[in-house]
Amino acid sequence: MIRAVTKKRAVVWRAGLLLCCLLLLPSCGKVADEIISQQHESTSSELLYSQGGSSNQTNEESRTESSGNGESSQKPSEITSSAASSLESGSSRESSEVVSSGSDLSSSSQMQLPDISDSYPYYIRVNKQQNCVTIYKKGSDGKFTIPVKAMVCSTGADTPLGTFRTSDQYTWRALIHNVYGQYATRITGSILFHSVPYEKMNKATLQADEYNKLGTSASAGCVRLTVEDAKWILDNCPKGTTVTIYKDSNPGPLGKPVAQKIPSDSKWDPTDPDSANPWKNQAETPQITGVKNQKVELGSAFYPLSGVSARDGNGTDLTDAIQITGSVNTKKAGVYSLQYKVIGSSGKMATASASITVEDTVAPVVTVHKSEIGEKETVNDKYVLSWADAEDLSGIQSFTASVTEKNPWTYEIVYTATDRSGLRSIVKKSLQRLHFGELKGVTDREVASVEEVLDISGITGTDKGIEKAVHAHILQREGNLYRVEYSVEGTQCTAQASITVTE
Repeated sequence: MIRAVTKKRAVVWRAGLLLCCLLLLPSCGKVADEIISQQHESTSSELLYSQGGSSNQTNEESRTESSGNGESSQKPSEITSSAASSLESGSSRESSEVVSSGSDLSSSSQMQLPDISDSYPYYIRVNKQQNCVTIYKKGSDGKFTIPVKAMVCSTGADTPLGTFRTSDQYTWRALIHNVYGQYATRITGSILFHSVPYEKMNKATLQADEYNKLGTSASAGCVRLTVEDAKWILDNCPKGTTVTIYKDSNPGPLGKPVAQKIPSDSKWDPTDPDSANPWKNQAETPQITGVKNQKVELGSAFYPLSGVSARDGNGTDLTDAIQITGSVNTKKAGVYSLQYKVIGSSGKMATASASITVEDTVAPVVTVHKSEIGEKETVNDKYVLSWADAEDLSGIQSFTASVTEKNPWTYEIVYTATDRSGLRSIVKKSLQRLHFGELKGVTDREVASVEEVLDISGITGTDKGIEKAVHAHILQREGNLYRVEYSVEGTQCTAQASITVTE
């Protein structure tokens, strides 16, 4: 009761002193401002921006209760002085000042910087749409117009838009869902800058899958950062630093950094400056594997990254970051040189080189499109060359054909193709005529009667040496003179004779 009365009197005394300063001593304005600031920090409640945020402090990453349900497990040495005072009072201090808020901060026109020229060294802008943070310092006019640092981040649907002033800072901060964040700085209410969550208050329990979401919307409202960036804000941006959270398609004047992807079983933030960080020991010179001298067939496909990979000293896959100098023209025989380079997270570089020999080891391919020869078809060297094609990736230097007759209906054809590399293919092909009819015994003769005109006695027919039926029919008659044509069944073979009837 006595403490309550004393506190009330102190408040009244401060208010009286303030009134005196304002009415009687204009020069005391600075003193009055300091009193207002002290009074605000000790008594005022947080003004929360309603759009996208919540005054109930239920954001996934910003549980602010510090008594009995999260932060009570923190060691005093792991909490800054402002956090310690929160623990002493049994509840977290949420005295971040909301300077302004409003939906106009979602307009691209807001890329023009506000007129801020306070006494703080830096001004922070968080682009919620692009998940990018830009830090500004003062220009010669005393206003924050010079961008000095960009950070990749992860915001969330409940990240509020507006302009705020930071307050409490924590080396470790308990979050909801039984996780923890490093180097937390309160932006407003339950919204904080902090690292990607950890399973425990232990730097070797990082949630790697969440770390790999940096650069995307992934938080429940807070602004997640790498440990390096979260620590930079805590170390360089004192309590009261102005923070503007806005939305714009342009990430910022310095662009948006790309966070390093880490293996899913990684347990440390690769940017953590702690000397025990295994990334410090492992992320030395990266390695490129699979680069080797090769022989490539002329005209075939060649992929310079086939079988090639790169990893950082900690096992992070850097294959997509490999840079290749040089090229290989597989359409032209020769020796080509390729240089491979990759830069690891430590900034160190690995290199490798390979000699690629493009050579022609495959002779031309000869394809004969003819399977048989027509019965009356001409057969000679020039003609049979049109029956085949020769192909080679290096090109054809010469292509010839020669024909040898084995019998009246069988021919052996030899095709010879030579490519521009001097490789030669010889293809032999035996082709037969489809039919080859022959008639024997067809002569002009005299017969005693008309009935004997179509007599085929003494006439034989064959097809490729095989006896076939002979047919006869009258083509023309002039008196007793008949012109008769004979044919071999199934062939185009025909012969004519003049038959005279003598009766």
